[in-house]
Amino acid sequence: MSDRTEEEQIALIKDWWKRNGTSLVVGVCAAVCLVVGWNFWQNSQTTQAQNASALYLSLLENSLNTKEAVDIAEATSIVGELRTTAKGSHAQQYAELILAKLAVEEDRLEEAAQIKNTTISEELALPPVKMHCSVLAEDAIKAAVRDYK
Repeated sequence: MSDRTEEEQIALIKDWWKRNGTSLVVGVCAAVCLVVGWNFWQNSQTTQAQNASALYLSLLENSLNTKEAVDIAEATSIVGELRTTAKGSHAQQYAELILAKLAVEEDRLEEAAQIKNTTISEELALPPVKMHCSVLAEDAIKAAVRDYK
C-alpha cells in the first residue's frame, strides 16, 4: 500500500482535478457532441436517400405505366422535386434520364437539343477538372438528336 494517509491521497486527487478537471469535462462533452452530431447527420442522410428513392419509384411507376398515357407534367414535377431535395443523388440523375426519355418519346427533341454543358455540370455537381465530361455529354446529346431526326 501507499505511505500516504487518506487525507494526503484526497488532497492529491483534488489537486489533480484542479489541473485536469476542466480539460476532462470539455473533452467528454466534445466527444458526446460529436457522437450525437454524427448520428443526426447519418439519420438525415438516410432519410434523404429514402425520400429520394420513394420519389424515384413514383416516377418509375408513372413512366412505365404502358396502359395509360404518361403524365409528363407529373414526371417533370417529380424530377423538379428531386432536383431540390436530392441534388446530385443517383435517384436524381436517373430521374433526369427518364425525363429525357419521355421527352424523346413525345418528340420534344428541341428541348433535349437546347441543353448546355453548364446545365449538365451544375446538375451533376461536377468539379472543375471534370468539366470536359459535360462538354462531351452536350456534344453527344446534340449528335443523337441530329441523328434521330
